[in-house]
Amino acid sequence: MKKIMKQKDTLRPWLISLAVFAVCLGMLFYLSAKPGPCEKARQEERIRNAVWRAAIHCYAMEGRYPPSLEYMEEVYGLQIDRDVFLVEYERHGNNIAPKISVLRVDDSGGWR
Repeated sequence: MKKIMKQKDTLRPWLISLAVFAVCLGMLFYLSAKPGPCEKARQEERIRNAVWRAAIHCYAMEGRYPPSLEYMEEVYGLQIDRDVFLVEYERHGNNIAPKISVLRVDDSGGWR
């Protein structure tokens, strides 16, 4: 009987430690998956860079900047999540660099 009680006493700290570790690990995964303000700004910058690279690639291949975002999506494989981002692409001429701006859609449907 004493041996069984002794085994329970030695297992209890291990089980508590394991439970605390599992909770900490779960919190770590939850917090790392949730994008923070810095990550959101980086996402906008990545999209702006992707659009710029596609425009430069088109200029190098065709000798002109692309006429629209849709053209870059169809021909050059550009992918933009339009539910999250609004991308404005203004082309002023064949040989003039376009103006590119990226806005994040707010949860309420507005722009940030």
